Amino acid sequence: MVFFTFFNPIVLGYIVTLCATFSAALGPSPPTMINWSDERNMFYNAPMEIVSLKPSKELIFFCLSSNGGESGEYTMYPSDPMTKTLMPLEGDIEEAVTKEMPLRNVLRTIDLKLKVNNGTNGPGTLSIKYNLNAVIMAKDPDNFSLNYACKFQPKDESKTPVYRWLKVIFDRVYPMAYGCASGEEMLFKNSTPSYERIIQRRRTVCETKLEPGMIFGIYCQPGERLEPENCFSNEHLAELGDAITPYHPHGLVSLHDPEYTVPSRLKLFKVSNQGLNRDYYSTCSCVNYEGLTTTTLAVENTKEEINDVTRAAESFEPSNNPPVRSVLHYLEAGKKFTIKYYPDNKPLISGKHKAVPLLFPVDPEHYAFNGAPIATNKPMRIDEIMGTKGVDISYKEDKGKMAYTIKLKKDAIIVSKTDIPFMYYNWRVVSDIWSRRLYGTVRVQFSILPTDPYTYGCGVDSATLFRDSGFQVAYGVKNVGVTKCKVNPYLRSPVGFYCPKDYTLEPADCFEHMINSGTNHIVPLKDYAPHARSIEGNHIRVLDFHVPQMMKRLIKYTDEELMCRCIDKKGKLRATITLELKKPRMVGNSWKSLVTARRLAA
Repeated sequence: MVFFTFFNPIVLGYIVTLCATFSAALGPSPPTMINWSDERNMFYNAPMEIVSLKPSKELIFFCLSSNGGESGEYTMYPSDPMTKTLMPLEGDIEEAVTKEMPLRNVLRTIDLKLKVNNGTNGPGTLSIKYNLNAVIMAKDPDNFSLNYACKFQPKDESKTPVYRWLKVIFDRVYPMAYGCASGEEMLFKNSTPSYERIIQRRRTVCETKLEPGMIFGIYCQPGERLEPENCFSNEHLAELGDAITPYHPHGLVSLHDPEYTVPSRLKLFKVSNQGLNRDYYSTCSCVNYEGLTTTTLAVENTKEEINDVTRAAESFEPSNNPPVRSVLHYLEAGKKFTIKYYPDNKPLISGKHKAVPLLFPVDPEHYAFNGAPIATNKPMRIDEIMGTKGVDISYKEDKGKMAYTIKLKKDAIIVSKTDIPFMYYNWRVVSDIWSRRLYGTVRVQFSILPTDPYTYGCGVDSATLFRDSGFQVAYGVKNVGVTKCKVNPYLRSPVGFYCPKDYTLEPADCFEHMINSGTNHIVPLKDYAPHARSIEGNHIRVLDFHVPQMMKRLIKYTDEELMCRCIDKKGKLRATITLELKKPRMVGNSWKSLVTARRLAA
């Protein structure tokens, strides 16, 4: 424990009372306390404190003045520790305290309790209580930590502020998974908020489509049991071979405490990297003490989703309030969808009445509606709604019906180009082509699940994946030419570059290192843009150049240009991207040519 001296009796009394309360709640084991509430602690403690928080333990972090602010001002980072944390410390600590990220992006948890009390300048104390049966799932479980910082600015502002960093690590961290949790818990990746009261005893059913390499599972509340006991019986798993296996995280600490019940209520499984080679469906459930099923996890694997919406036409009747029936599909790599309709204007019987069907928009291979389906939306070109590579859309006759098919390769690239990643079609059944009295509508909806972000840039044979204005670009002839683009990232960010995985990217860690166009030497990008963040997407390399206002001083404008390039399997240059790092001049004609992207011959 760290010992410290307080000068303000009111603050001292508050902290002693707070600590006594926490200690009483936890029994004989006192909380770990990190206290930087005294100027001497800030100046003489190590710059970083690492705390390994164990189950049933608590940490209390103080970053507030112990003398009423007489010596200076304290600031805790992040700005809202209840919903945010800091990115792990790299480089300059003064810059690192500005890099906040939402907790939900890196952490899903049950029973890890955070509590914040405000000081005079925002958050002042933070309590992290790691209960015995808490569950922590992290995006990167092997390197997971919660990060905080404390800044002391002396009263004399000519003096340099002092920063201290707190890194909190945990035992028993699981990887983020897909699945289902009872009790309205938001534990899994696919969890969505629900505002219905639990007292309604609503049964939750989560449907999860199995993907190669996926980790999935189910969590039951204390007092509930799993049926079947382990979700999958040993015989069931044996039938599947190695396609689905129980998942036990490497290095997970096992507790021999009779009150620790998580292993019997949380079951995780992993799909092999090869996936399942057949159609498959299975369920397991959480059952409460009354014998009622509260939650059911349904997992399935299908090679193709086929939806014959013509069946709906048989039940539509004339009505003052024509029904709308919706079907929803998720556009994701490796899937195939076939929707079957009757051809436009083909006579049919809807209920007991003659009717004809009409599909809107009329050219579904190239157009769809985009936006919230409750509004009136105009048709948009599909390539304006999403950019794709490895996606094929067709609409053709098949045995007296029209088959609308979307086939996405396993390595398909999907980029959402609109604010709402969603498209849909309305198949209407009307009385006849003249009066068009509406009997009913089937709304076929597609939720777009992007594989990569929408960026400014270019790549090999991938024009539709990128924005098309605000920078210079020359597209090569497909399969043979060279695509070249030049972007000023201070004007247009994020920047992206696509090089197929079986091609050679130079440098291999493009956007971490780049080629100086003048010297042809490979240089670290951080020497030119220390604030830039390189992100390795699923297919597209991404560079974020957004600069917080307080970091503008770090910008290093230069006339030098940096580039990356992509070489095909025959050794031919296929694409290059160049970053122009000079200070933009928004007045006059200097950047007038960049208002619209140039589409030049290769």
